[in-house]
Amino acid sequence: MAELIDTDDLTTPGEDGWTVQYRVRRDDGEEVLVRATCSGTAEVVAHSQRDQHALAAIADRCEMLALESAELAQSPRRRGDVLVRLWFDSLEGSFRRAFIYERAI
Repeated sequence: MAELIDTDDLTTPGEDGWTVQYRVRRDDGEEVLVRATCSGTAEVVAHSQRDQHALAAIADRCEMLALESAELAQSPRRRGDVLVRLWFDSLEGSFRRAFIYERAI
């Protein structure tokens, strides 16, 4: 299982919501950076939609999703630096994920 190496709260004063960045070591020993963001609006929408998956992720500030996402990412050894972006859709409240790689294959 992947492990959390470092956590940085990047939330700025007055920001509508939160932003957290995780550095994760995967099972294969490689490291991946994961940045999770949730706006206050997206959280309200997730509650109104009763999206239990999104609400669980919001409650732990995407920590479990960060670990899961790091394992799903392609190998940093092969693709260079990897950034995984996690966020919640402000219209639906649902969870979104994008993988950004330094090198194209």
